[in-house]
Amino acid sequence: MFETGRVCVKTAGREAGKYCIVLKKEGEMFVLVTGPKELTGVRKRKCNIAHLEPLNEKVKISATATDSEVAKAFDAAKLHDKLKVRKLTKEELAELAKKREEKKEKKDKIAKAEAERKAKEEAERKKAEEKRKAEAEKAAKEKEKRKEAEAKHMAKKQVKETPKTEKKAEPKAEEKPAEPKKEEKK
Repeated sequence: MFETGRVCVKTAGREAGKYCIVLKKEGEMFVLVTGPKELTGVRKRKCNIAHLEPLNEKVKISATATDSEVAKAFDAAKLHDKLKVRKLTKEELAELAKKREEKKEKKDKIAKAEAERKAKEEAERKKAEEKRKAEAEKAAKEKEKRKEAEAKHMAKKQVKETPKTEKKAEPKAEEKPAEPKKEEKK
């Protein structure tokens, strides 16, 4: 019932009572509709099927049709007189396409600026990270040098603390054979 190209009347919301055309089904309960806004006052948006009343009229459009294509399909189906909807002139259709292009260019410009900003932030972040790593390596090297210097200092201190005048072992006199003990006379 709510297939692509079906003309409907919105029954709820601020656009109630206005005509729209179904572009495509989005899930079980929703469809994408458009007026287009310049023609009927309905913006391209997702709409609950409970808020739509389908009509017998149907136009030939694709699910990806732009508002200008929908307006041309409206004209080809001669729905302006039936639905009492104003007809867009060629100038208005051209203006609509121009506005869409300007909007797209603005969006692209914003996206490009955002990408450049992110790239700059990323470069700054990497630079700061490299600087932190270099500082950490430098600190580690300095700590290692201090440890080595401290170890050398402790080694010198230990050398100084050992007494320089150690008693040298005296050469032992050659042992003389023990004299036999004289036996005492009794």
